[in-house]
Amino acid sequence: MSVFSYISWPAFIISFAIGVFYIYISLPKQRIVTVYPTQDNADYFNFRDKAHNCFRFEQEMKECPANDDALKTIPMQT
Repeated sequence: MSVFSYISWPAFIISFAIGVFYIYISLPKQRIVTVYPTQDNADYFNFRDKAHNCFRFEQEMKECPANDDALKTIPMQT
């Protein structure tokens, strides 16, 4: 006699489906972690904006202009 003759297949399938559904609804809510580039980790990450453009940051030293009006503020994407 095989082990499979002792299994009630309809009960097994129903209880398996209920178990999978319970695990699906009991998963913790995923959260979005925002990573800001620093001098130490800028080389390790690729970033993607809302237009699905991939980019990476490279650090470059620049001299600050004497005139503050020459500086531009670029707004963040939201």
